Amino acid sequence: WGAGAGCAARIGRMSSIPARAPFAWPALALVINAFVWGTSWWPFRQLEAPHQRLHQTAAEAVRAWNRGERERARELGEEGRRISGEIVQLLEALRTA
Repeated sequence: WGAGAGCAARIGRMSSIPARAPFAWPALALVINAFVWGTSWWPFRQLEAPHQRLHQTAAEAVRAWNRGERERARELGEEGRRISGEIVQLLEALRTA
């Protein structure tokens, strides 16, 4: 969601409109954020998916380790390092853009 997502998310939670409104809340959040923060943060949205995958992979690695699945935990650790590399490449691309 980017840096300004918190504002739009809070507005959505405070609203009396039902959660299953006929329009998409993410689209509304983008419009609100564009007015509040401008559009300069939008390119950073491409980091959202790999960042989420990194957290999910790390959590699964911990669960595997705790279950005694050491090899699976190591594999997931390697996957986390790969995803981390993707994130660094995306950040580098944004820095040089």
